[in-house]
Amino acid sequence: MAEQMRQVTHWPSKLDGKWIALLQVSAQIAVVALLVAGVTIIVFRHVASLAAPKIAIAFTGGATVRAAVGPTLLEIIGSNDLSQRSDCGGRARCGLCRVRVDEGAETLAPPGHAERVMLADLAAPANVRLACQIRPAAPLTITRLLGGDQAERAPLVDHLPAERRAVCLVHVRVRPLAAIARDRLPSDLGFMMNEIFGAIGRAIEAHSGRIDRFLGNGVLAVFGEEQGAEQGCRDALQAIGAMDVVMDRVNEKIAAEIGRPVELAIGAHLGDIVVGQLTLGRTSQVAVLGLGTEWSALLAELADTRGWQLAMSGGVAAAAGLADLDGAIRERLADPEQGSELDAIGVRRARDLAVVAGAPPVPSA
Repeated sequence: MAEQMRQVTHWPSKLDGKWIALLQVSAQIAVVALLVAGVTIIVFRHVASLAAPKIAIAFTGGATVRAAVGPTLLEIIGSNDLSQRSDCGGRARCGLCRVRVDEGAETLAPPGHAERVMLADLAAPANVRLACQIRPAAPLTITRLLGGDQAERAPLVDHLPAERRAVCLVHVRVRPLAAIARDRLPSDLGFMMNEIFGAIGRAIEAHSGRIDRFLGNGVLAVFGEEQGAEQGCRDALQAIGAMDVVMDRVNEKIAAEIGRPVELAIGAHLGDIVVGQLTLGRTSQVAVLGLGTEWSALLAELADTRGWQLAMSGGVAAAAGLADLDGAIRERLADPEQGSELDAIGVRRARDLAVVAGAPPVPSA
């Protein structure tokens, strides 16, 4: 009976059993061999990375790390326990890992298609690159434009007890706000405002600026907190020019909906401003405080009234190295509350400003 069941069910013979046992042993050997090979590769790569020549990556205002040639800058940052914002997994889609290459940019390979598209959308200057796309092969000095996570940035607040600094304040006012907001569905208004302020914010951050506060119809941005007044003014004017350009793309999406293009009225002022830590409930941030911050708002109001895109104080133009401003309009602006005045320079289109990186300041008359 048992023999008949084996014949019906094609039960393996003793020879078949030996072959099965041999296959099992072979499979076990193959698995062990694969594990050994994997471990060997990992060890070899680790030893090779330790033995490979190292290059120095210097972070402005931070540490200098030594890294092997091959990994991306984003991978180097992560392997040295330095956090960096990135939401796209290194695929050049979010732009959060952008950095400014202060020294050594010429040693990097030119941007690929995906990086070029993202940098163009951000209106980024030529020395800004995506950390996830560049592979350093020579020493670099970089400035991380957006920094790491909040835990990493928190110590920076401790280094800013209230102190007076020469910074460039930029007040950006969106017009016509009433036409944008009138009779809109909440979802439509949210989309439009995100398009507008998203473009403004990206231009500010791409040029080393910091958004200090949201003002309802605009934002207040600060430039030069770490780079100094002269570089801060150059960065601010380059950011304003980038805003002008990027608003063309924004208007392609929403101008027809509101019946007219969205325009910006911008004020820029260089002054000694108190910068310190501001605590509001559970929120704590670095902010500009006290008197001196009103001039950028007055300049933005002047630009709005005159139909200019930008009104800047004479100090901004001088610090940025703008000696000749063809087509600019000059007048005196008064602060009735403080009883003081300053020279205001009106510019109809900010993209036409020729701001040269590293230009020497213009001597005061």
